Amino acid sequence: EGFNLEYARAFTEKLRIPVICVGGWQHREQMEAAMASGGCDAVSAGRTFIADPLFFRHAVEHGEPHPVCTFCNACVAYTGEAPLNCFEPLVRARRDEVLAEEIDWRPRSGVNP
Repeated sequence: EGFNLEYARAFTEKLRIPVICVGGWQHREQMEAAMASGGCDAVSAGRTFIADPLFFRHAVEHGEPHPVCTFCNACVAYTGEAPLNCFEPLVRARRDEVLAEEIDWRPRSGVNP
């Protein structure tokens, strides 16, 4: 996690523009520590959000993502061939469970389920 932070730090020291660090971010505490240390101005967590579209809420409420990306990179490998998605079966199943819990499944008045 944060495997590019030293590179981001080098850019931050030389540039006078905001630097965003990519590199496997998944935990709020580590993201906050990277920014607080001055190593970067922001972090990017693309694959983390693919695995857990509610990551921001989970990080704020629980401090942990649910589910956790395994960085298998299949989401990147299928770019252009399939819609953006998590292709790790266990992570995707957990993601789908979490999303299903968010959806209001109660039928609305006058609407067939």
